[in-house]
Amino acid sequence: MPPQLSFFLLQVCSLARVFYGSSVTLCRSESVKYSFMYKYQQKGEGVTIKAAFNAATSVATMYGGFFKAVAQEIGMERALALHAKLGEPFGVQIGEALKKKFGNKKPDTEGLKAMFQPMIASFGFTTKYKVTPKTLSVVVTKCPLYEGFKAAGLDHKTIGKMCKAMSGSEYSQAKKHYPKIEGSVQFKDSPKGSCVEKWTIR
Repeated sequence: MPPQLSFFLLQVCSLARVFYGSSVTLCRSESVKYSFMYKYQQKGEGVTIKAAFNAATSVATMYGGFFKAVAQEIGMERALALHAKLGEPFGVQIGEALKKKFGNKKPDTEGLKAMFQPMIASFGFTTKYKVTPKTLSVVVTKCPLYEGFKAAGLDHKTIGKMCKAMSGSEYSQAKKHYPKIEGSVQFKDSPKGSCVEKWTIR
């Protein structure tokens, strides 16, 4: 399993422990499965976009069910606040990666694309890229997180709130660690639409 997805699973499990002790067993078994896939990839065998998509969708479905249960227990507003925290460590990772890539140099959008493309592909997203001198737009035409949340019974509006909550904290942390780049997301209007993540050089 790509490291970003394994990291996401661990973050999900850390939240699950707060509410359901039994979730830990499930998380451990899933972690073993995904760690094996990551080692397989590291050996050079490769993981296809389809395999990454299926794995990410499976994790998102499991998490979506957990999120629904938490929302029923404590209310949607508080559940979304907890969910948003999942984006913080991702933002830190992105900010650190940007600092490592560009250092003291001026960032450029082609460099941004080169950094983000394999990272995003490791989750199994189907994407198109639009590059201008100041912005990198990632058009997501197929999202495993959306499909997983939908499979868990979450509606389009709720998934949108989850996406914006998690992305917002991710972008905030990324900017905190690397202020030269700013992220934003436009959630799709309908289930058949596309989301657009935009990274802007400041």
